[in-house]
Amino acid sequence: MDIIDYFKKKFYYLKKYYLNKYYLKKKFYKIRVLGISNLFKCFYYRLYYRLKLKVLAYKSGLTLHPWHIKFNIYCNPYKWRVIEVANSLNPNSVIEIGCGLGEIISRVKAQYRVGIDIDKSCIYFANKLNKGPIYIEGSFDSVLALQVKEIDLLIMVGFIHRISKDTLSFHINQILDSKTCKYIITDRYREDYPEQVIVHDLSEYNKRIKLINVYDDYEGYMYIMLWRVDNNDS
Repeated sequence: MDIIDYFKKKFYYLKKYYLNKYYLKKKFYKIRVLGISNLFKCFYYRLYYRLKLKVLAYKSGLTLHPWHIKFNIYCNPYKWRVIEVANSLNPNSVIEIGCGLGEIISRVKAQYRVGIDIDKSCIYFANKLNKGPIYIEGSFDSVLALQVKEIDLLIMVGFIHRISKDTLSFHINQILDSKTCKYIITDRYREDYPEQVIVHDLSEYNKRIKLINVYDDYEGYMYIMLWRVDNNDS
């Protein structure tokens, strides 16, 4: 990429995310939610992660997408919202698919915690930065291979809007056919979100799944969806 292409890309990003009225409004909303203290933490941990991960990456020979640094848990209140909802359920066993660096699963209070991610770099860095849970490189199929039979909570946030309805339906039903799952947490972009995303209604994929609550994500972009699985519904 030459210097002209570089600045074209930067200008496109600036115009799309910083000069756009929709994103400006949401950013101010997020700043109000974060407050001064958490805003300071946001920038502090961006710097901390950048330095820490650079050292870990050098030692391991792995690379990590910059998204994980920029949008760490102190910069993304929606992750705290997911943690709040998860802990309100008092789960014993929790599995998070798409766990990233383990920022959510490591803060859920449960005896049995497993974080799964398709990116081996995320799994490596999660084990270094957010110790506690079991981390596995994999995807939906990895849940089927786990010895645990009962899952109190299954978390899937931050990625399902990129997965087709048929694909997610297939994997959800596979998991529910092999495991006893009580609750599922997902996220869904709001109706005014300007970009094209896939909206999932889990109740359409399996009649045992019921939506029981919808939460604000503390950022104004998404809803946090809490689903219950009725294992007595045949």
